[in-house]
Amino acid sequence: MALMNEPDDLRKPSLKSQEIPTIECRRCGAENYANAVLCWICQSRLHEEIGSDAKMTRDKPEFAQQPSGVYANLLLCFLIPALLVIGIGLFYLNVTWFVYFVVFISLPLLAIAVGLRQALLSTNQDIRSAGEILTPIYLVFLSVFGTLGIVVLVILAILALVFGFFAALFEMCTNMSNTGR
Repeated sequence: MALMNEPDDLRKPSLKSQEIPTIECRRCGAENYANAVLCWICQSRLHEEIGSDAKMTRDKPEFAQQPSGVYANLLLCFLIPALLVIGIGLFYLNVTWFVYFVVFISLPLLAIAVGLRQALLSTNQDIRSAGEILTPIYLVFLSVFGTLGIVVLVILAILALVFGFFAALFEMCTNMSNTGR
């Protein structure tokens, strides 16, 4: 019967020191393991540095090569038709409102959307991560202000309907036309 602290016979034998690759120190000649950074005797560097400012670069895996353009273009695909529909409606209502809409609403929204699209499609990781953070914030503000705009338009439509109803009722009550009855 084997005790708990005795080695198990099923274990694989560990690598012997002769099987582990070694390198020789250029300064003192001591043998060091190949993955060691410093010599165990003289503490000098075993491997030459690439450069203190240089980063180790590796090829990205194939799935991470190109950022997806779907998410980046989705913002513009929703924004441009919405701005066109609102702009056409304002143009038919009042040209002055249309000019204000283009200058103060459409151009800033388009500039921000194009900037975020460029950030999301950037090859620089820092710029892309900033775009990934700012795009949902932009979409939240866009949806909140769009919802508020729709609410205001619905309230105005209800007020116009109520005003029209009472105006028609007043006209019907006060207009005594001679119909012969």
